[in-house]
Amino acid sequence: MPQHGVGNRQVQERYDEALIVSELERRYFLYVVGGEYEKMFYTFDESNDENSKGQLFQRMTRIKLEVEVTEAERKRQSQRAFGDPDYKSMLDYMLKHRINTKIESDSFLHSCREVTTLKPIWQEFGNQTLFDDKVFSLLEEYPWLSEKIDSALRDPQLISLLNLDPKQALANKLKTIGYPLFIWMLPRFCGDLIFERLHPSLRNIFIRMRKFSRFVSGAIGTLAMTESIDRKNKWMIYMLGVINVLPAIMLINLINTEMLKLIAQQRKSLDNLPNPDAKLQVLNNYDFSGDNMRELLSLEEFIKPHLLESLELKHFDPCPYLLGYAGDDANISTMFFQARAYALYRQLYKTGRIHTHETAVLLKKHNINKATLHKLNAADLMSVESHIVLHKKLLSS
Repeated sequence: MPQHGVGNRQVQERYDEALIVSELERRYFLYVVGGEYEKMFYTFDESNDENSKGQLFQRMTRIKLEVEVTEAERKRQSQRAFGDPDYKSMLDYMLKHRINTKIESDSFLHSCREVTTLKPIWQEFGNQTLFDDKVFSLLEEYPWLSEKIDSALRDPQLISLLNLDPKQALANKLKTIGYPLFIWMLPRFCGDLIFERLHPSLRNIFIRMRKFSRFVSGAIGTLAMTESIDRKNKWMIYMLGVINVLPAIMLINLINTEMLKLIAQQRKSLDNLPNPDAKLQVLNNYDFSGDNMRELLSLEEFIKPHLLESLELKHFDPCPYLLGYAGDDANISTMFFQARAYALYRQLYKTGRIHTHETAVLLKKHNINKATLHKLNAADLMSVESHIVLHKKLLSS
C-alpha cells in the first residue's frame, strides 16, 4: 500500500508539473501579444499608494484562466475605439484567412526575402569557418543587404569592440571580424531589416521575440562554456537560439506582409465610398485581433520541423536538439531546453507573471539548480558586448 501511495503521488506531481509548464507557455504568448489584450487576463487590486500624479497604483494579483475571459470581452477588446466595429471584424477575418492560406502553401519559406536570399549561406552552416568568394558575391548581388551590414558595422560600439576601421570596404571589415562572428551576427542584421518594414502594431511583438532569442542564445552559450564540447559544436549550438525563433519571426513577417497588402487594398477600395471616415479610422489604427495573433504565433512549434526541412541545411541538423529527440552525449539538447526554460522564466518573472512555486517547478523540470541559475542571472544576456565577448570565449575554450 505505501508503494501504491508513492506511485500516486509521483503521478500527481508529474500531472501538476505538466499543467504548470503548459500554463507558463500560455502566459508567454499572452506576454508576447501584450498590450490591452494581455491586460484582459489580469486581475488587479488597487493599493492605497499614489504616484507623483496622484494616481493609485494597481497591483496584478492573478492571471485569469481562458474560460474566465468571455467571448464578449474578447470581442470588445478587439473592436475597442474603432469607428466601425463590424468592418474591423471583417478585416481580422480576411487577414487570418490570407495568412493561413500562405502558411499551408509551399511558398511560406519564400515569404521572407532575407531567408530566401541567404539560404545558400544557411545551407553551408557547420561546414566552413572562413569566408569564400560566394559570400562576397552574394552581398554584391543584394545591395540592400550589404548596405545594412555596412551601416551596422559603422556603429561606434561595434567599431570599438571588433577593432574595425570605419574607412575600410565592407569585405575587409568582415574579414576582420571573421566568418564565425559574421554568421552569428547575420540574423541580427536580417532582424533589423525586418523590423524596419513592420507595421507599428507588430513592433513590440517582434522586440519581445528577439529578446527571447537573445536570452536563449546567451544562456546556452554560458552553459556550453563548462561542457566538454568540441569547438565546432560550440559554435553551432550558440546559433540554436536564433534557429529556434526563426519560425516565429517568419510568422510575424508573413502577418506584416499580408496586413500591409490588405490595408493598401482597402484604402484603394474606399476611394469610391461617399463617407469613408469610420472605415479609414479603422485602417489608420488597425491592429490584428489579439486572439488571432496569439493563435498564429503558437503555430511556431508545428511549422518548425517543416521550415527547417525546407532550409535544407546540409551540414548541421538542428531538429534533434530543438525537438528533443537527440541521442545527446554532449548534452546539447539538454542545454537548449535549459536555456529556453531560463528565457521563459526571465521574460515572465519581473512583472509577476510567474510565481515562486511555478518557478521552482519549471527550474526543477529542466534540472536548473541554484548554482546554474546564479550563473545565468549574473550574465548580461541583453548586451551586444557581452554576447560578442561570450562568442569569442566560447570558440577559444
